[in-house]
Amino acid sequence: MDTKEFYKHNEELKSQNANINKEMWHFNWGAFGFGWIWGLFNGAFRKTFLPWILLTIYSMITTLPDIYLDCAFLVLMIYYGIRGNTWAWNSLRYDNVIRFKKIQRMWAIAAVVEVIVVATTITLSMMHIIPDITNFNSSYVLTNRAIIREITKDNTLKFAPDGEYVATQIVERYNSKTKTKRRRYGIYNRNIIVLKKYNPTVKKYEIEGAILFSKQIRCSLKLKNCSIAFYKNENNKFIMKEKIYYDHKGKTLKINYEDKK
Repeated sequence: MDTKEFYKHNEELKSQNANINKEMWHFNWGAFGFGWIWGLFNGAFRKTFLPWILLTIYSMITTLPDIYLDCAFLVLMIYYGIRGNTWAWNSLRYDNVIRFKKIQRMWAIAAVVEVIVVATTITLSMMHIIPDITNFNSSYVLTNRAIIREITKDNTLKFAPDGEYVATQIVERYNSKTKTKRRRYGIYNRNIIVLKKYNPTVKKYEIEGAILFSKQIRCSLKLKNCSIAFYKNENNKFIMKEKIYYDHKGKTLKINYEDKK
């Protein structure tokens, strides 16, 4: 190799190294979105799978609220995204920068599609879980999905000692979520929530229904020791419309009293 060829080859190596160093600082969306699955195909399986499985096991045994665990998983995903390019390149699976960038771009596109699908799914599910409380019929949805989900996902409610504690917490949370004054929730007789609707004609709240909570520390469908019953106010009489038994895992057994008529 003569001097000119050597110089040219040296410049090419410098240029390639500069491109590599620049690429290492880029955020890897594939690693962020797919975690250990991305690591499996990019020579970083142990680096991505071990932290994920340890955090998953910890989330199953801890009593921390879900919001803290969600934040921990998010931090882990961000860490994967920051370190992803370095891990993939150091795995020696790529012989040049062009091929490396091409494959990582494909992972990034797949991650964007995944985020869109997940976000759409969550949005659609939330449209059903958090009902329009200006509509009385949505109280069935409120009882059937939102409250059940909140009780079985939140450890402070999942292992609550009695229905009174659950009712108090639900009233505080849903009154704070309500952006309109057309409906309010209140406590009646310890473990009963009353649904109050504002009547603009008489300018006061009128009771339109009630929710009764029966709760033990450990819920079981077999024992039927935890339940939520929904009542509608008809001519100043509370008529049971629906009763739902549930366990601490979120499984439910619904009894619709309107179907029994």
